[in-house]
Amino acid sequence: MQSLVNQKGKVLVTGARGMLGSSVVRALERNPGYEVIGWTRGSVDLRNPEETLSALQGEMPDYVI
Repeated sequence: MQSLVNQKGKVLVTGARGMLGSSVVRALERNPGYEVIGWTRGSVDLRNPEETLSALQGEMPDYVI
């Protein structure tokens, strides 16, 4: 079984401007091979399932944090 730790790809970080999210974004951006997408409170309303699903289908991330 292959480890996901060494696999790179498109990473969606929700809360990208928050304390944890902004730290995750900075850490990922320092590592080549990751395409980082940061969602903020204003970009997608995660409380709205239809909006969230539509936005996820548009981005097609490999990982969601």
